Amino acid sequence: MEDLDDQPFTAEGMRLRGEENEDADRLAREAFASGVAAGERGALHWLAVGLVEQGKYEEAFEVLRDAVDGGRHDLAGFLADIADDLGEYEAAERYYNLAVEAGGLCVLNDFAVFLSDQGRFDEAVSAYEKAIEAGDALAPGGLVTLYTETPGFLRKALEFGEWFLDEQKPNTLSALAGVYSRLGRLDEAERLNHKAIELGAPRAHTLLGHFLRDSRGDLEGAEREFRLAQGNDEPNWGYNLGLILLDTAREQEAFDVLKHSAEWGDLEAGQLLDSVFGDEGSASSESAGSDRE
Repeated sequence: MEDLDDQPFTAEGMRLRGEENEDADRLAREAFASGVAAGERGALHWLAVGLVEQGKYEEAFEVLRDAVDGGRHDLAGFLADIADDLGEYEAAERYYNLAVEAGGLCVLNDFAVFLSDQGRFDEAVSAYEKAIEAGDALAPGGLVTLYTETPGFLRKALEFGEWFLDEQKPNTLSALAGVYSRLGRLDEAERLNHKAIELGAPRAHTLLGHFLRDSRGDLEGAEREFRLAQGNDEPNWGYNLGLILLDTAREQEAFDVLKHSAEWGDLEAGQLLDSVFGDEGSASSESAGSDRE
């Protein structure tokens, strides 16, 4: 953890982030902005985190880009993640490469996910393998998932999934569950998904929700898991829950969930809100964003 003894504004912002009220959020952002102005090294990262949490991805991108281009290469991986979210794929790749060149091996897994999403299979496999060699805890499960989702590689996914299975790396349980689901071994898949939740795997409630919806046809169970994902602050919980609510004809509830999630940085929720509710969704999100200033 970063030493904040000589970073008073950043330390105050971190304290305020721990308080659950809107005034604290605003005051934390102000403290981080003061920290940036005072040259505190940790403040910029947390200022950008706050902007992303508000859904202000473009502003976060601009703030970080100026810093990274000015030599703060330790922030290049975070900047690349934001560029990816914004669909700025050339910029994302440039900054991922910069982060790796600067010694940020922890970004290799994120880079592999990016390459996989771009359909660059061989490069993604290579990046995952490098991340595994560097000891990244998420990379083995990511490689298994890549093989699972790539036609013609399910047998390899099974081989690697069983080889990498490790309760100390709980996302490997989620990854193997995905393999078993594709193979029709649904009871085994469900058991592993539940075990992954017990072990605290990333996005475990979301993945169980997807399994229950897609493999079991259990919309009620999927909704329960997406609500638990909300409680655990898993990424895109709002998009997933909103989709279930729309599928079960609860439009007002879906609107409220998607609007709330879009306000707090869920880009997919915002896109779904706009596509389903049109101008009403856009106007509501913009108004809510202004209210939080």
